[in-house]
Amino acid sequence: LRRLDGATAATYVVVSLGLLVALQGLAIWIYGPATRSLDPILPHSTFRLPGVNVGWDQVILVAIAAGAGLGLALFFRYSRLGIQTRAVVDDPGLTELEGLDSGLITTFSWMLGCSFAALAGVLLAPLLGVDAVLLTLLAIQVFGAAVIGRLTSLPLTYFGAMLIGLGQALATKLVTGHQSLNGLPSSLPFIILFAALVLSPKGFFQEVVRTRAAAVRTGRRAVGRTFPWPLLVTLVAVAGLLPTRLNGARLLTASSTLGFVLVFASLSLLVGLSRQVSLCHAVFVVFGATTLSHLRNAGVPFVPALLLAGLAMVPVGALVAIPAIRLSGLFLALATFGFGILAQNLLFLTKFAFGAASVVRIPRPEVFGISLASDTAFYYFVLITVVLGVVAVEAVRVTRLGRVLRALADSPTATESLGINPTAARVIVFCVGGGHARRVGPRRAAPRRRPHRLHQRHVRQAATGVLRRRRHAAGPGPQRRGRAVPPTGLRRAGRPECLAGREPAAGRTVPGRNGRPVHGGHGMIALDVAGLRGGYGRTEVLHGVDLRVPAGKAVALLGSNGAGKTTLLRTIAGLNPARAGTIKLGGTNIEHRPAHARSRAGLCLIPEGRGIFRRLTVRENLAMHGGKKDIDQVIDRAASLFPVLKDRLGQTAGTMSGGQQQMLALARALVKDPSVVLADELSVGLAPVVVDEILEAVAVLRAEGKSLLIVEQYVERAVAMADYVYILNKGTVAFVGEPGQCASGAVFERYLGAA
Repeated sequence: LRRLDGATAATYVVVSLGLLVALQGLAIWIYGPATRSLDPILPHSTFRLPGVNVGWDQVILVAIAAGAGLGLALFFRYSRLGIQTRAVVDDPGLTELEGLDSGLITTFSWMLGCSFAALAGVLLAPLLGVDAVLLTLLAIQVFGAAVIGRLTSLPLTYFGAMLIGLGQALATKLVTGHQSLNGLPSSLPFIILFAALVLSPKGFFQEVVRTRAAAVRTGRRAVGRTFPWPLLVTLVAVAGLLPTRLNGARLLTASSTLGFVLVFASLSLLVGLSRQVSLCHAVFVVFGATTLSHLRNAGVPFVPALLLAGLAMVPVGALVAIPAIRLSGLFLALATFGFGILAQNLLFLTKFAFGAASVVRIPRPEVFGISLASDTAFYYFVLITVVLGVVAVEAVRVTRLGRVLRALADSPTATESLGINPTAARVIVFCVGGGHARRVGPRRAAPRRRPHRLHQRHVRQAATGVLRRRRHAAGPGPQRRGRAVPPTGLRRAGRPECLAGREPAAGRTVPGRNGRPVHGGHGMIALDVAGLRGGYGRTEVLHGVDLRVPAGKAVALLGSNGAGKTTLLRTIAGLNPARAGTIKLGGTNIEHRPAHARSRAGLCLIPEGRGIFRRLTVRENLAMHGGKKDIDQVIDRAASLFPVLKDRLGQTAGTMSGGQQQMLALARALVKDPSVVLADELSVGLAPVVVDEILEAVAVLRAEGKSLLIVEQYVERAVAMADYVYILNKGTVAFVGEPGQCASGAVFERYLGAA
């Protein structure tokens, strides 16, 4: 899963489902489908409370669960590794900048979670038996309790698990004698899951925001995506020849396989186009088949019945779309999965659906006078329908609805600002997807289908959704000289040594290369960047940048909007990959090191915005590196720079004001004692008084002999702090010089367009 770093929540859900299905199938293949029994490992004697017998094994299980939950809560709250784990969940990119290997911490989290899951399996197997399907569904049921705890609170999750367990026991007793409600006890966790997600206040369940580069589609496929018609024609031709090679049961299997193509096509509208994960497509398939069956039994001709069945799925799609209005990503996947399990255990067993017989039969019809009674005729009918369905999905992609869905997936806020109703778009795509998937029902129900397999099968289909490679785009920020500078073009130049049309001031030179001393007694080069190329996805933003920061000196990096300043800092820090060029820190090449290794070597990036862990307290933010012994020294150091932080050590960082958050971000960077600091737009969105405090802290850094590379929106203040000035234009260095060369304002007017 490390290769999915920075991917969407939909991608994580699909891959996790794929692993779930694969491991479940592997267990069945190795051990067989039969349930195995184990001897009990806990005492099975009982004692009596008023009105009820209680088993000692149950008491021990409750105690173990309580102890494990308490231990985990204390671990995540007070241990260094626990705090770091929470930090990775909050912001993995920022964790890398802290010098921590987020991949290693994530691996530990997986190991810890799998160990607890294995412990649960060992304790429950003697009670329930060893059955791959049963234990898998049992593991999924815990999401009901996890949602009660908002996926963040272990005490609430434990309380939710106890509540669900008691509810299942009571439901088992109450439904005795009511055959239609036999699935209620096993469905209760999913009912609670669905209800908690859908009925909670909007915004109650929020996706974790990853401060990675924004994902966009770049390259030729994004600019001019064309449907692979030659491939479709070839596949149809091959499929058309199959009846000459297959017959009997194999031909029926081929017809059934073709039916799944329609499910994949309808899922592509949700997962691929609008990036919404739906795990309850089996609902559309089942009710499409049963509705068609009822209409055919009522004497409605096949073609009108097929159209009416599609219309009947529109309200079902609208019902399933309710979670999509309020949720996204992981929470939408959980809500739709809960609805699917609920439908499988309750709705599929009603008389309208499968009923007690668990079978739906639909006689093969005549279409326009052509009988589909033979297997070959039915196969070609399915093939033609599938081709028309795929073409219809492609037609949706190129319509206005398709464009709206792509825009909604990229930026819901920007889409809504254009006057487009995102709620209506989400409802429409679920209705269209449901109506499209319902066509599979008549084709798959032709002999018979059993309900308890359909939802699991369609979860497997969701797990094979199309995974699109993440690509990134730059996020430029404005440049100001007391006010906003218009994004005018800058004059492109060659190497920095010959820029600005003049030699540097007498007795001083532009910083040297390869760690050699520079003229004027500036000492060694702390940071040396040569020929650096980088960007996002296929888009190159930096085109051979040369830049040097002498030890103990400050360099101001200026440029118009979109010049590549933030991209340059992120590439130096290791958050963005370098395509070419070298990066030397203290004379050592670091361009091939990961971000956390660069941070440990003494390179510190204070990112644009608020470089803090919003869900951690101020104390936990400051304690990311130090242990209990030196946390007091860290706090004293931070308080000496920003006294307000000492009074807010127990406050959640995300609840502080913007200025206080930026103070915390800067304090966190300073307590690490880095050798080179990259400061990216520290004053963005702050009041002038707070800006003064922030820049005073930067001045303290300079006085302590730190090497600084500063990107700042207030150009004059940045130049006043700097020993050297670099100006970027479209990813190349357009000017390098000393502050004295900028004193007249001519350089600003020439390169930044400011008067």
